[in-house]
Amino acid sequence: MASSSLSTFHDLEAQLDKIRCNMDSGVPSQKAQAALLHALESTLAQQASQRTPVAYFAALFTTLDGTIKRENNLSGSSLTEGAILPATLYLLATVLPSVPTTVLRSHLNALLDTLVPLFPTLLPHPAPLCHLIAIFASISIHLEAAQFSTPRLRQSFVSILELALDSRQKVRRKAQEALKEILGSPPPPMLRHPYIEQTASYILGVLEAVENRSISKKIDGAVDMGVWCCGTLLYIADVWPEGHLSTLVSVLLQLPRLSSPLLTAQAFNVLAALLKTPKFSSAAISVPIIVQTVIQSPPPEAVPSVPEAWLEVVENSMVAYGRSDPEGCSEALKVVWSETWTWLKAERGSVRVAAEKALGAMCRYCITAPAID
Repeated sequence: MASSSLSTFHDLEAQLDKIRCNMDSGVPSQKAQAALLHALESTLAQQASQRTPVAYFAALFTTLDGTIKRENNLSGSSLTEGAILPATLYLLATVLPSVPTTVLRSHLNALLDTLVPLFPTLLPHPAPLCHLIAIFASISIHLEAAQFSTPRLRQSFVSILELALDSRQKVRRKAQEALKEILGSPPPPMLRHPYIEQTASYILGVLEAVENRSISKKIDGAVDMGVWCCGTLLYIADVWPEGHLSTLVSVLLQLPRLSSPLLTAQAFNVLAALLKTPKFSSAAISVPIIVQTVIQSPPPEAVPSVPEAWLEVVENSMVAYGRSDPEGCSEALKVVWSETWTWLKAERGSVRVAAEKALGAMCRYCITAPAID
């Protein structure tokens, strides 16, 4: 335990060293972070306090709370790159992963009182908003199961879930990373995170709305939303709940009807990722139907990225088929093999490599001993 704490402290010091070097930076945000860190460390020195993660956390939280109270109505000027509030949030996001679990749990209510109201305020400001998302990700993985029933914590999670589909790439990516971290760390003794069902319902609702718009031909914005939704799924495919797996697969197989190469490739990428998860083999999903649906709709060769993603789905679905029903897979191989073989003649090298990989996997997992005889 002592060795782990020492390692965490050294990791934090390494990160803070990089910030300390920016006192003369020409980037306002970096200079503000370094200046604030210098001021906090000077205060700790005057108080003869050690530079521990807890000391940094206490000083930063006091600074954050005081800044918010001084700025009754946080305006654009208090949220610019060189302002103290964004710098405080950045340093807090840096320090929190090193703060002991017991400290974070005991300060949860105070943290929520201060931080949750910032989401709507920071929404137009990507940089501090990303820091706030990172803060909540760090807090959430340290909490007990009972604390996830706190309404304000649930409210913050909903904000992050919605931001995973934000039109701004940096905000969207930070929210997606936070979802992966939060949902991938369920509180003991739980095996699944208490927010995973809520997440699945939200994602499925968005994807079904996207698919319904494709039917009505009113797809303005639907394609982008579908792409971002699939991007989020790639982060959380490993923890997707088994009870919603069949519905998700059905929706993903419908998305290529929007005729968007990017959305089609993303849908195939998600399907390929899901097919590799252990839960897939035990779920009540008809792998033969996936194989049949995919193999009957090969993509045009000229479309970038789509053939490669399609071939990975073919590969992973056949491997899953071979593990669950070797005889049925061996029978289906007759058609799937010939369809896959044709891609060895593709012009793009990446497509040929994907085809070779798929054929190699089928040789290993899909050919039974009777078929060889």
